[in-house]
Amino acid sequence: MTTIRDRDRVLAPGATALTPVPESLRRELQALGLRPYAARLVLALLRAGSGNSAELAELSGVPRTSIYQVMAALTEQGLAVAVPTRGVAVWTCPPWNVLVDVLDAAEEERLRDHHARTTRLRHDLATIFPTPSSMTA
Repeated sequence: MTTIRDRDRVLAPGATALTPVPESLRRELQALGLRPYAARLVLALLRAGSGNSAELAELSGVPRTSIYQVMAALTEQGLAVAVPTRGVAVWTCPPWNVLVDVLDAAEEERLRDHHARTTRLRHDLATIFPTPSSMTA
């Protein structure tokens, strides 16, 4: 079992020693829209491959009491998958390249929604205020 001190280390493919995970990965996931706990849990899943709430809490530093709520949100976003088991809940995640594609698609959808809203707003404003006025100083 990984200790809290080792939670920010990952075993690189083919390596025999734990290597540090750059803090920049967590920050980048957050910049792409994940909340801090979600970013930590995604990285924990990528490290471990799968895990239950106790294992993920240990690896990520996220309080165990928050794991289920955050994992439900990640599952809804397509960033985690609940593994069918008879015992405790276990989650896994898609490979990192699929995760990035999911995050990218979500941002593209938000941008499409934004453009649709501004198009409707332009139409509605043009109906009420037919001629744009120029600003005077």
